[in-house]
Amino acid sequence: MKTLATASLLVIFVTTACHPIAPPSGACTGSAGATPLNVTIDSESEFFRDFEIVDTDTSLHLSYGGDTLAFEISLAAEPSATKTGAFAFHEGDRTDNPDGYIEEWSTNIATTTAPPPVTLGSITFTKANANRQVGHFELTFSDGTTTSCTFDVPSREALKAESGDGDGNHHHHHHH
Repeated sequence: MKTLATASLLVIFVTTACHPIAPPSGACTGSAGATPLNVTIDSESEFFRDFEIVDTDTSLHLSYGGDTLAFEISLAAEPSATKTGAFAFHEGDRTDNPDGYIEEWSTNIATTTAPPPVTLGSITFTKANANRQVGHFELTFSDGTTTSCTFDVPSREALKAESGDGDGNHHHHHHH
């Protein structure tokens, strides 16, 4: 009997270990102008292949603190191990990077006091593949304040594969 119990525990462990699609994790700290920030990532943060926008291959959607901070980042290529490292960007730029990887970056900050414009940004991908993107980014505002955010997010495809695609969980509100 004892061996049987051990065997079935092992089976359960192996099964769950096969598809560990961890939920998004990350946070933003620092301040956006006059507003101090300490917010965690929202569960709908994700990235997905996006062929509807010209030049864009992948859309990375990161939001924190219940959409207090929302970032839409258009990437020119599929995330892969070669797309790690630091990339600079300017708000709204189409082609700011030497290799053009960050096609477009839009920031939406819904704090009570509107922050000053973003003057400089840098994003670093420490891990990137078709299922997961991990890294951090820093924003500097025109008044010198800075916000730092971390992210570890799954791809929509990976989530769909895991949920069996029939439950409609991942097709909710696309607010712009």
